[in-house]
Amino acid sequence: MKIKHFFAFLVAFPLLFALLAIQASADVSLPKLISDGAVLQRDKPIAIWGWADEGESVTVKFAGKEKKTVAKNGSWSVQFPALKAGGDYQLVVTGKNTLTRNNIVMGDVWIASGQSNIELPLHRLRYQYPDVISSTNQPLIREFNVAVAYAFKGPQKDFQQGIWKTATVENISTFSGVGFFFMRKIHQEIGVPVGLITVPVGGSPAEAWISEEGLKNFPHYVNQLAPFKDDKFVEKTIQTDKASNEKWYGELNAADL
Repeated sequence: MKIKHFFAFLVAFPLLFALLAIQASADVSLPKLISDGAVLQRDKPIAIWGWADEGESVTVKFAGKEKKTVAKNGSWSVQFPALKAGGDYQLVVTGKNTLTRNNIVMGDVWIASGQSNIELPLHRLRYQYPDVISSTNQPLIREFNVAVAYAFKGPQKDFQQGIWKTATVENISTFSGVGFFFMRKIHQEIGVPVGLITVPVGGSPAEAWISEEGLKNFPHYVNQLAPFKDDKFVEKTIQTDKASNEKWYGELNAADL
């Protein structure tokens, strides 16, 4: 059984829900989702959150307004009033240290989840759409691509990696193909910045997207999950899967005219 194809537990929605979880840190910090170039949802109250030491004072400045709070249980959050579409804005968070995020825009934020149909990047479509990669310059179309990460012992505090990227020549080849054409259509029709959080795992079954709690009524899947809580088993499975994938792609590429 390939680890990628069962219980990848990318924790898309569970992870987004758990981003306010406790994290002890000497410095004030922000989640990966709030990077330079982030797209935040327009016309809705704006939540900014992160982590800091217990009792640490945190000041957040955004769009000409300032909010103050104190970290509790290792995390903090503030809320700003809704803004119309546009930007660019700067976010400054100050605790024991200072963090600055630039080029933040307000627009429409979507989530694209699925298998390889969502995962397939634009560089794989370059022969079908030869001019897209070389000519696209759409800085108000942006993607945050969530990297595959295994989490068999519960939701994680944050994504392991990821930044917002603009749909420009230097970035666009890695965009989800379906995601890019969707965003381009929305942007053309509505005329506001569009952000896509892309969360694909090729070949993953439906049960891989469900929390352990949600699977309790399905003992068969719970039993399949149990061995993956052993770190040594997971590491061995990853290595086996890696070797299998390399062999498969090697044979594919060798026979590809």
